[in-house]
Amino acid sequence: MLHEFREIRDVQVEQLQQKCAELSCAIEHVRGLGHGDSLTAAGARLVDAIRGELAQ
Repeated sequence: MLHEFREIRDVQVEQLQQKCAELSCAIEHVRGLGHGDSLTAAGARLVDAIRGELAQ
């Protein structure tokens, strides 16, 4: 059962990492359009923090 839990967790972490990558792309796209510098910076920091937690 513990092995199954780890497999599920690994899949969930992988999915969250993919979502973080997608969010980073979206943030960079918005930044490239010249909109919301403070908002995009805050979003980028949030995504980086989530990635850091997932890496642990």
